[in-house]
Amino acid sequence: MRTLTTSHIPVEPGYVASDFGLSDRNDCVIRAFANVGVDTYPNIRTALFRLGRRQNKGTPVVMTHELARLHGSTYTSIGRSGAKRDRWAQLYNCGADSVEDKGCSVANVAKRFPSGKYVVSVKGHVFALINGQIIDTGPMRPGTRVIGVYSFPNT
Repeated sequence: MRTLTTSHIPVEPGYVASDFGLSDRNDCVIRAFANVGVDTYPNIRTALFRLGRRQNKGTPVVMTHELARLHGSTYTSIGRSGAKRDRWAQLYNCGADSVEDKGCSVANVAKRFPSGKYVVSVKGHVFALINGQIIDTGPMRPGTRVIGVYSFPNT
């Protein structure tokens, strides 16, 4: 019988909208990119609104990928193989710069990427990973599968 784990990985909070006198929900993409230092929270928020993001509605994957490209990021697809990965890339029109077939969870993403600045994508959410430390507003479940990682070599 499978036992469900309710433990969480502790995180540092990083930036939130209220730090800048703004109010926005579902802003994990804005927070993650601000936390890795590509630009300020207000500037990233404005750039995403120009790309079509709406207030309190979250950021579609295509916009996340476009923002990452604008800031010189490379994208590594994690654990998706064959037809699933190809379908995902076609669906979101964002092929990976590199592919790692071995899967990864939130519990071991810091071990796999111990130094540097990254935006890590999981289903429905992204967070910053800076020198092995997860930066997010809430605790992460260790078993959550990582979909991909944006790396920022110039920040």
